[in-house]
Amino acid sequence: MLTSLAQEMTGISDLSHEARRFRVVLESFNRNVELLFGHSAISPHVNSVALAEAFSNWKSAFEASRQLAAFNRADFVFCAAGLMLKELFKAHPLADLHGATLEDIPAAAADWPEGYAYVNFCASMAEAVLSGMGVEPKLRQELLDNPEFWQSFRENVKDNVSTAPGFLDLLFGNEPNWNGPDVPTFRPGLLAALGGPQPAKAIG
Repeated sequence: MLTSLAQEMTGISDLSHEARRFRVVLESFNRNVELLFGHSAISPHVNSVALAEAFSNWKSAFEASRQLAAFNRADFVFCAAGLMLKELFKAHPLADLHGATLEDIPAAAADWPEGYAYVNFCASMAEAVLSGMGVEPKLRQELLDNPEFWQSFRENVKDNVSTAPGFLDLLFGNEPNWNGPDVPTFRPGLLAALGGPQPAKAIG
């Protein structure tokens, strides 16, 4: 379950290119926060400097690997979203919101509202871009509703932020390569398109 952010973002003309502009990311991230926290007593502050840092680092990683989109564009959209999620966790443009009670956050993720906010933003971005390509991805509701999934997600990201893209892949039903979940050329979807060997499934 996502907020309506994904649907709103589909109205942005040429989103796949516009998403590479910080202005669009800033406006969309603020809208993401508004949708999640607008009816709450909590009004989290978005640290635009931290968000700009996340965007800058993401943009560098994106540009370094964007040629891979020619081999499997849909999988590269998931890849780009995962890389953004990693940078959001590193920069933390939202403060710790532990204890916030929010209607739009699944109960299973209620103890990690800022983490869910980052996931909702990146998943919504991926869904909107893919929708423009005629692809309709589906989030795995059984994971969204699973407290153990969110607990594992949170603990792993705390220990190693590079695991964040792998958990986003799991939510979309993609098989991560846990040997390098944040390495574009390690992705099973891109490896298949490139004709490379498929990694063995790692223990999650």
